[in-house]
Amino acid sequence: MPLIVGLRDNTLVGRTESYRFHSRCSGGVDFEDLVELMAEGRTTVTAPDIRAVLELFRQTVAELAADGRYVRTPLGSFYLSAVGTAASPGASFTPRVKDSGHELRLRFRPDRGFEAMIAERAKVKRDDVSWRLFPRLSSLAQADGSAKEAASPGDILRLKGAYLAFSQADPLQGVFMTRKDGSADTAAYRSERYLEARPSRVVFEVPPATPPGDYRLSVTTATKAGALRSGILQETVRVG
Repeated sequence: MPLIVGLRDNTLVGRTESYRFHSRCSGGVDFEDLVELMAEGRTTVTAPDIRAVLELFRQTVAELAADGRYVRTPLGSFYLSAVGTAASPGASFTPRVKDSGHELRLRFRPDRGFEAMIAERAKVKRDDVSWRLFPRLSSLAQADGSAKEAASPGDILRLKGAYLAFSQADPLQGVFMTRKDGSADTAAYRSERYLEARPSRVVFEVPPATPPGDYRLSVTTATKAGALRSGILQETVRVG
């Protein structure tokens, strides 16, 4: 089965292109499936033997990593790293104390040769359908047709695009405005008033509490399964 590759809006800081690629797996293999695949036809080693060796490998890597070792394997390297902050140079590292903010995390660094081998063998299938179902925002204007350079809190705006319909009752869906001018204000201002919310058009009120500034406008919708999908208007929205 191939790796499924599609597109999303590029929301990364410093972006120069409008879209970025993302991928998803087309299936999964659990441990028992892996053992059976290894035992089928390509070796004289039995499934129980393979299962035992893999479990021994797991236990040995865990013991060595817990002992502070950098463990190199044909797949890649396993190691522990410390995470957290401290208020003073003499502070203790307490990963087992609840709410300390300290953690020990297992890291894995793939072997470059192994990674290259997988990439060389990989089959890729382009997924254009799922990208088209993400909200696509094309234009924004005053609902009354006026040509104001900046929107004001309480203004009614008309947004055009595709796949814009959403549930107004869900606080995770709707039209959101987020500061993009370097302000410390990171809140997302959600419009609470909608005159229309159709697949190709949304007419909404700029949240009355929106402070002056430059904003990134986005629309978040949800699939029937509840997965959230967001699209971003490429132009900056000024409120003042």
